[in-house]
Amino acid sequence: RMFVKLKQCLRKNSKINFWVELYKNRKDKMFQDYVTAFGGSDSVWLSHPGTLYPEHLVYCITNHKGDMGFFGEVCRTLRRLAYAEIYHLTPVINWRQDCPYKENGIIHGTDNVFEYYFMPVSNINYKDIMRCKNLVYYANAQASALGGYTGGGYIEQEEMVLQFAKLYQKYFNLNQQTRSYIEENRNDKIGGKKTLGVHIRGTDFKVGFNSHPVYIPPKDYLVKVKELFEEYGCERVFLATDSVEAIKVFQDEFYDMLIFYEEIRRSDGKKGLHCLDAGRKNHHYLLGLEVLRDAYTLAACDVLLAGMSNVSFGAQFIKMAEGKKYEKVAIMNYGINHNKVRA
Repeated sequence: RMFVKLKQCLRKNSKINFWVELYKNRKDKMFQDYVTAFGGSDSVWLSHPGTLYPEHLVYCITNHKGDMGFFGEVCRTLRRLAYAEIYHLTPVINWRQDCPYKENGIIHGTDNVFEYYFMPVSNINYKDIMRCKNLVYYANAQASALGGYTGGGYIEQEEMVLQFAKLYQKYFNLNQQTRSYIEENRNDKIGGKKTLGVHIRGTDFKVGFNSHPVYIPPKDYLVKVKELFEEYGCERVFLATDSVEAIKVFQDEFYDMLIFYEEIRRSDGKKGLHCLDAGRKNHHYLLGLEVLRDAYTLAACDVLLAGMSNVSFGAQFIKMAEGKKYEKVAIMNYGINHNKVRA
């Protein structure tokens, strides 16, 4: 028992775990190559696993190895696409087995999660990545080359929205199934009526993770919602949220003027929806599809009110990528958490 307790304590110590992992992987050739890629933003980890496409520097963009939200993954991928453009690399996106939106089976003819929803970004098939002559992997140090691209959706800068919009327009083309689904749904919800879009992030934001926005309770949005609703002559409020509480608060206030997607899985717990199972067919794929639909529907609204989140950031650059502009964007900001609570 004492040994088990000691082992549990050591696992909770991030510094000890760091050095243990270094020691365990010290003879691993791939790990050694990866470490050498941290020399600077202009250093690349280049390998030569095959013979295909020798005229290209193929840039392999994979997903974050963890429970990252869908638009967190989108923003992360956009930063890598920015790097590919700066250094004239040919990008290939492969959101893999460890992506939280991955299903066990095939979706729309592919097992690449990115292509569940979007068209490939180049003519090189993701299945051929390990057969390419010149293969470049991403290293964290490269982020310093991106300038205004860094910072994520938690910093509201018009220039950054414009930069992401240009990249999104170029690379993130919805496949036919996703496009039909989103267009049908958002046309049905918005219906040509002037709409105030509201995004409220609940669930794991309540935990207060370090470097994440401070959680804002749903009731705190109401004063600003009413103000914007009157000022811009809106007819409806579209609410995109993962919070059951937010739906109840807004229903009590706006009644039949409130619209939202009823079938979305929501929670009042402190776990992100992408970390939960719901027992429905293709649940993980549907989670990604539904948050994508939320962002596109927010982008179809005339006015946007939101907290700091990657979804509300995504709605802004999607709208701009579609050649449109909000009459007003209002961001609720209670600051950023600075603590030792890790995601």
